[in-house]
Amino acid sequence: MDACIEFVPPEKTYSLRHEILRAGLPLETCYFPGDAHKDSVHLSVVGNGDILGVMSLYHEDEAGTFGRSVWRIRGMAVKSGYQGQGIGGQLMERAHAYVKERGGQKIWCNARSPAVRFYQHHGFQTVGDEFDIPTAGPHFVMEKKL
Repeated sequence: MDACIEFVPPEKTYSLRHEILRAGLPLETCYFPGDAHKDSVHLSVVGNGDILGVMSLYHEDEAGTFGRSVWRIRGMAVKSGYQGQGIGGQLMERAHAYVKERGGQKIWCNARSPAVRFYQHHGFQTVGDEFDIPTAGPHFVMEKKL
């Protein structure tokens, strides 16, 4: 399968975010604060004419403040049937490169507990204890210094 990574407007991420991350909830739960911020970027993996994976990056520290050296991953999702095929890894590699190109020193996320191994495989470490997000379930804060 030929797949490429594209920068897309946030609206192009909502359908897959909804399908994978917020199934059964209103589509509006997939609109995240910061989506429209001028420094936010949204990546998609496109293959076979379809969006197979998405990820958003924000200049945001753990306190929710937009900063220059810290970036947050949010809304990462890979289409059912394509998970485990390297699409998430492609997004992660591109995100790391993008953040490094812009002088980023740290990247972090709230990782769903079942995804912790994926993030660890890409060099992230857990920070603190597991916590619950009511609309999304158990999570860990994870970070990677670049």
